[in-house]
Amino acid sequence: MGTEILAKGKTSATGLQDFNITAPELIQSIHQSYKEAGSEFFLTHSFTCHPVMLKELKSPYPLKELITQAVKNLQTSAPQALHFASIGPCFLDKKQLPKASAAIDGYAQVFQHFEDSGLDSILCETIGYTENLRWVLEAIRHSSKTLKFAISLCTSRQGTLLDDSPLENALPLLNEAPLSFAGVNCGTTLPANRQAIEILSKNLDHPLIFRPNKTGDGTMQIEDKNFAQSLTKNLPQKVKFLGACCGATPQTIKAIKENLY
Repeated sequence: MGTEILAKGKTSATGLQDFNITAPELIQSIHQSYKEAGSEFFLTHSFTCHPVMLKELKSPYPLKELITQAVKNLQTSAPQALHFASIGPCFLDKKQLPKASAAIDGYAQVFQHFEDSGLDSILCETIGYTENLRWVLEAIRHSSKTLKFAISLCTSRQGTLLDDSPLENALPLLNEAPLSFAGVNCGTTLPANRQAIEILSKNLDHPLIFRPNKTGDGTMQIEDKNFAQSLTKNLPQKVKFLGACCGATPQTIKAIKENLY
């Protein structure tokens, strides 16, 4: 979503999530373009909608209003598709982590607003710090039992989490959590992400989601066809949701689907 918003020349000093309210037709049109490209599952445009993040971004809009409108924009654009609520990390600056109570309470608020808006499947994505993972899991444990959760980790080029802790340290936390699926997205290059998803496949019981960056770690560009071929080659059988993160466009999704089918 962010790639397409920026490609259209749109920016916001208070975060791209505000376009849910200030330009709903823009968000709906982007969802629609992915639907036309063959996307089968969609994420709400709410990645930065954690209360701590919104405060750091100085967004003028209330959390509930942003989430309600993000859900409406998705449901309007792709009514027959599989929908997931998206929420990302709870901080911008890794040197200024929030207090645990604020992080956990913020996730709890987000989960509740999504449920109130009619979405019961929530993807906590791009979770690259062990503390952030623990905060998410704590909020999940105390959330409504009707909600279904997934967590997608973010890893470095070296195959660690972004705080340099071994990926293996996260495995017991994920296996013990009440998750519908787990996975990897964003962060680094496709080869490094593939190593991470293979580790998860060998060590987790959950079905997996795999959404690497098309742009790698931001230093490279890959043609959609070549990216799709590399992405879909020799996938672990546990991968049930496949897509792409930063740098991806509707054309990327179309190329992935053509390679799968």
